[in-house]
Amino acid sequence: MKRDIVEKQLTEQMRCSNNNSLLQRIHVLDSDPDFVLDCRVHDIALPGIIMYKYRTGGDHSTMLVSDDGERGYEFLIETDKDVPHWGIYFGMRGIILSDDSAAAVTAYNQEWDMLKLRVFKELNSQLGGDFSLRCEPADNVNDGAYWPFWFRLGPGEDVRSVAVGAVKIIYDIYRQHLSGEISTHAGTPRHTSKKRYTAAPFTLDAYHALEQLAGPQAGLLRQFIATHEASGMLTHKSSRATHYWQWNGTETAFATLVAHLCDSLDINTGTRTTPRRPWTAFQLVFKNTNGEPFSNLRKSYNQRKTRLQ
Repeated sequence: MKRDIVEKQLTEQMRCSNNNSLLQRIHVLDSDPDFVLDCRVHDIALPGIIMYKYRTGGDHSTMLVSDDGERGYEFLIETDKDVPHWGIYFGMRGIILSDDSAAAVTAYNQEWDMLKLRVFKELNSQLGGDFSLRCEPADNVNDGAYWPFWFRLGPGEDVRSVAVGAVKIIYDIYRQHLSGEISTHAGTPRHTSKKRYTAAPFTLDAYHALEQLAGPQAGLLRQFIATHEASGMLTHKSSRATHYWQWNGTETAFATLVAHLCDSLDINTGTRTTPRRPWTAFQLVFKNTNGEPFSNLRKSYNQRKTRLQ
């Protein structure tokens, strides 16, 4: 019993210590004129949550609104004192302004699918690192608000240099999108131009191009990779200059899996009976069991089909 009490006291001490550290880090924004401390959602204060919202206009507004008036967009840095292990996180939070929350969530997700490659590219370019690997998805609506994505601030990262910089980049991309300055079809999966394969092979750009090709179905692509990583059939290889996955099996087996994945993603061109699968896009992201580029996935798959006939 005494041991349980001691452990409980230690846990509470650690929680308080973590809270104090988080509060010290996030409260540096008190002196930043571009942010305002506003812990409300729909004008209702949320206890325990510290929110610093980016000022989006000269009228001290902290929210952009869609043309139809049904969706709001807040760009903020936040922490939850009651859940300190979440740390400090930041991104865009949707404020649902209509009665149809399902339609709003669908719209937020579609917009994020269209904009995320641009967001990742700008964050990586201006702040360094790979923000696509630290992006966290959300899947629920709370208090009439929805995070389609968010990023967590690392333990050794500075709020001003990382979180503030990232929020400003994210805001500017969404502002351009909502004002029509950038294409709203950046993530459309069906393309016919060969320019989509111009990314340097075995780089983050190549992976992002493949993810963009998958469009709204990019989650299936990520699930495909995660499943085969867990089984040991795919091994992630990453360095400052390269980014790819190594397949630990035969080329024919991988080609068959890719063919089925393309069918599920609905990214084939051609006809239903004679689909043209984007083999090249996959060959820029995956290598064979020897760590070398695949020779010809399309040929390997067609040869397998011929043998089975």
